[in-house]
Amino acid sequence: MRGFDYRSESIPMTLVIAKSFVNKRDAIQGFNRVGRFGDRCCRVKFSDVEIIDKKAETAETLAMYKFVNALKTN
Repeated sequence: MRGFDYRSESIPMTLVIAKSFVNKRDAIQGFNRVGRFGDRCCRVKFSDVEIIDKKAETAETLAMYKFVNALKTN
């Protein structure tokens, strides 16, 4: 996700979700990028985009599990 100044006091901001997030935490942070200070905003998601990429989430979880397991054995 590309970042820039998400504040807008004079014009409404729009967050367009065009790609799935890797996990729930990223999704929450992404959706909260606009409108978090009471600014007028709109959040839009393409209909063919899932909020969370389950395959990527599973791969990330497995990688973290392997990392923690490696720490335990060293």
